[in-house]
Amino acid sequence: MRRLVPVFALSILLIGGCARRSSAPAKRSSLPPVGLAGRKSFIIEESNTGPIVLIFPGRSAPTDDKTLGIRSTALRISEKLEGSVAIFSWMHYPRAREWVRREAVKRRARGERVRLALIGHSWGGEAASSFTGEALKKGVVDEVALLVTIDAICKGYVKGILYQLPSMFTLEIFFPHRLRLVAFRGTPRPDGKTLVRHVNYYQMDSPQLCGTPITTADENHEVWLDSGREPGHGNLDNLIAELVAEDVRRAFLPPLRIAK
Repeated sequence: MRRLVPVFALSILLIGGCARRSSAPAKRSSLPPVGLAGRKSFIIEESNTGPIVLIFPGRSAPTDDKTLGIRSTALRISEKLEGSVAIFSWMHYPRAREWVRREAVKRRARGERVRLALIGHSWGGEAASSFTGEALKKGVVDEVALLVTIDAICKGYVKGILYQLPSMFTLEIFFPHRLRLVAFRGTPRPDGKTLVRHVNYYQMDSPQLCGTPITTADENHEVWLDSGREPGHGNLDNLIAELVAEDVRRAFLPPLRIAK
């Protein structure tokens, strides 16, 4: 009997340990709560159904800045669509990936096709383009209904400086200030099925930093306004917020049925 006591005690400890492990809380998500704007991310709304819209602002644009054009764009999109809308800094790219995966799971659980729209301004343009290819290649989403690039710039300080050296050390008469070497062009080509449409907005009025037409895009729009608010690299997202929100809304309209 004495020999059985240690064995019995050890069994109790093992059972208790298993119970504690099984009742341990699940791994917490690193995603922020819905509706709470932080400096690096802002999940505006979530839904179990409908479109998913992911937005990447420029290099250091804080998503809790109420004057941020890309934030205004996101809020307008949220008013026009019933779905999930969020902004993530390119520095929080892994969290953006986690969020889209989570939203995709909700829709697949309902037997729904997962459709995504991506928007990126400045460095965010490269992030949105990369996310497009990744999400389709890995099967995270079924379709990228729309990619919008806004004055897309190649990401990276060193690359940016090297690309701008010609205009820094030569006369403007030989290298005009509207140099487009830093502009990002490496977006995936739309096929009309998995990546349905790509709209590119750019301006050429900012010294050093400006976008460029992207040959693979379905639409290229050079933005210029004669209203006392000249477009620049930093404010282009403000000036076209409503245009981009409308692009997204139209991307998710049901197809027209032609009466026979």
